[in-house]
Amino acid sequence: MKDVVLLKGLKDRIGHQYKEEDLRKTAVGRTLFGELGEGMGTTINLERASHTISNIRIVDGDLVGDIDFLKTPMGIIASTFVDEGVNLKTSIRAVGTVNKDLVVEDLLVYGFDFISENV
Repeated sequence: MKDVVLLKGLKDRIGHQYKEEDLRKTAVGRTLFGELGEGMGTTINLERASHTISNIRIVDGDLVGDIDFLKTPMGIIASTFVDEGVNLKTSIRAVGTVNKDLVVEDLLVYGFDFISENV
């Protein structure tokens, strides 16, 4: 899947705002893994890994990337969901400090997980 929006307007689904310069340092240009379902902590559980995100870049104020499904059990399930029309969203797996304005500082990005649209 090409040109998938990972962070629309550099914000996540709960309103945290990410600084472009921090994303450029910690995500842009890297290849990251993700799990099917929202993982806990900073370590990607390789038994649950479903996809890689590559060619991460900022386009028109959005963080976008290309997603490739892995040939793992979770990758096959995620790919099947997409083939069947299920709308999966991405959830950033990262750590940082959120200030009073909901801006994330000291950001470290570890991956982007797939979550259900109704989350």
